[in-house]
Amino acid sequence: ATISTATLRHQNQLNVFSGGTSRLESPTIEFRSGSTSTVDDDLEVVGDTGIFAGAVLSGSGRLMVPDGSLLNLLDGAAVEIEIENNGQVSVGSSPGAATIEALTQTGDGQLGIELAGTVLGIGYDHLDVINTATLAGTLDVNLIDGFYPAQGDKFSVLTAGMRNGEFDAIDGIQVAADLTLAPLYDYEDLIGLILIAALPGDANFDELVDVADLGILGANFNAADMQWDTGDFNIDGMTDVADLGIL
Repeated sequence: ATISTATLRHQNQLNVFSGGTSRLESPTIEFRSGSTSTVDDDLEVVGDTGIFAGAVLSGSGRLMVPDGSLLNLLDGAAVEIEIENNGQVSVGSSPGAATIEALTQTGDGQLGIELAGTVLGIGYDHLDVINTATLAGTLDVNLIDGFYPAQGDKFSVLTAGMRNGEFDAIDGIQVAADLTLAPLYDYEDLIGLILIAALPGDANFDELVDVADLGILGANFNAADMQWDTGDFNIDGMTDVADLGIL
């Protein structure tokens, strides 16, 4: 175990974590550009950890974020190992984009995404998972810098090679009474999660709530495993009378 009470900074150095679970504990932990870390077992980071663009983390192990800890994948960060999130993971540099090998988020985990515009990686945070994203816990969406989305705006916040599960809760998507950031999994041939700013009841995203949306809802009425584009406007997994009331 490596324990520090100050900033624990890895920069221009080679780190090897093997031989069982390793633990880094510090108020601030930084993997900066120029550092190379080989993680062959579990590496637990306790505190507020930042991974910068140009830092290399590779190996056969996992980077573990425990409950009460924060991992910030700064803009351009690329992590070549799996991250297991039991705490908080944030993406980008308000905002930005990051790439990781695989993600497992447990029911205690939280993934933070910020939206400040409509350009991927510049206007909003984007996390690209090369292999499998296993999802649970919470997605926390925040509008920043005074940004307010328009109807039809799309935000591809998470992409993955494969996806297992869904977030248990998505916070911050009810922008106003007449505008929701509708969550759509594996939409338009893209594995992951897209948010589309929509009127409640607008299942086909044409910026109208009309008979076409009623037809979509009717075709999926009382069906499970539904989402917004199949009439689930209250995001409970069912298309039912509650969604008809919203429409």
